[in-house]
Order: sequence, then structure tokens, then C-alpha cells
Amino acid sequence: MRIGRWAALALVGLGLAASAGEAFALVADPNGKVLQTPDGKPVFRYMTSKPADSKLTANSLCCFHPVYTPSGKEVTALAPDDHRHHRGAFLAWYALRGPKDADFWGWGQFAPTKDRVIENRSLELAAADAQKAELATRNDWLAEGEALLHEELHVVTHCRDAVYVIDLAYHLTPTADLKLDQSAFAGFCVRFRKDGTLQPYLQVPSSYRGISLDIGELIQQKQVAHQESRYK
Repeated sequence: MRIGRWAALALVGLGLAASAGEAFALVADPNGKVLQTPDGKPVFRYMTSKPADSKLTANSLCCFHPVYTPSGKEVTALAPDDHRHHRGAFLAWYALRGPKDADFWGWGQFAPTKDRVIENRSLELAAADAQKAELATRNDWLAEGEALLHEELHVVTHCRDAVYVIDLAYHLTPTADLKLDQSAFAGFCVRFRKDGTLQPYLQVPSSYRGISLDIGELIQQKQVAHQESRYK
């Protein structure tokens, strides 16, 4: 079985000018790596470890937080008080059935969370110039030390018309037969800040869904429902 999942995250803010001849950079920090624009502004941090003072109850990180607008506003939340297991922009499910049932979402209601964790194996800047950056990430979804899934995440980020566009391509390869419980949520999730004015909308075609969050500039999260599953 091989599962492909695509998502796009667009952040609209104030202008961003890339300096000619410079390139995006991936800079290490204590809890992951930060993608920076050619002029040194942060676009996002990909988190691979939990901050010491974090209230996050989920075992896993492997998420994007903070995600920034071009003017430097943080738009994602980590361990908000209503859902301590939420973590920026992330991919996970709360009921994965297989040799060992597992909850990688962090809820614990329908499958075990103990000794279930998504661990980062590598995070590299595959290519970069003044216009865009490509990141390659590998993660293992572990249950009691045994890999249930191997994840490859390809991230392409570029600036267009004062917008950060972040394209994510997840490829998940299971090590055994796995089944996902049918549910109304889980999978790819973006947890925004709770302050500001929320304006939900639904556009035609129905495969395009999003929200806008007014915190002084326009934020859009677009989850593209183009998904592909191939079973071998």
C-alpha cells in the first residue's frame, strides 16, 4: 500500500523582496530547523523535538510551527489550551489499525498513544535559490519501537505576489497491512491561533476548502483534496 497526500498552505501578508543572488537557507535551532528567506526572514520552523517548557501532550512533533506571514506574524499554535495535542501544521491519525494499533494524533480515545511516536530521521535542504526552496524530510511512525509507516515529505516553498506558498507532498509507505478508522477529522491539520476574526468559507468545487483569519492581514489555509491511494 502506498498513500500520497498533497496539501497547499498559502500565507498572504505584507511584501517580501528577495535579494538577487541570495538564496533561501535552512538554519538549525534547538527544536528543529527554520527556513529563512534570502533576506533572513523566517518562513516556518519544522519541529523535530519538544521544547522543555511545552505543554504539548502528544508524543510526536514533526510539524510546522511557527508558520509566519511575510511581515513576521506567527499564525499557528502549539498545544493550545483547548487541544493540548495540536501542533501547528501536521499530519497524523488517531486510530491506525495494524500489527500494533496506534494513535499518532495524540488523543488516546480510540487507540494507544503510549510508545507511539513519529520520529524524524532526516531534514535537509534539497535545493534553494532566490526564488524557492525544496526540503526533503524522512520520518518513521513507530509503535513500541517498530516502524509502522515510513514517511517521505517533500516541501516546496516560494514567494509570489507578497505571498508565501508552501506546497507539501506526503508519501507514506506502510511496513504491513494497515487500516485507518473512518472519521470526520484527522489527517492533515493546521492549528491556527485562536485570536482574531474567523471567517469560514466554502468554494466550488467542493474539493477546495479553507478559512480566512483576520489578524491584521489575510491568512489562508488551503487543503487540496487531491489525494491518491494505491494498494499493492
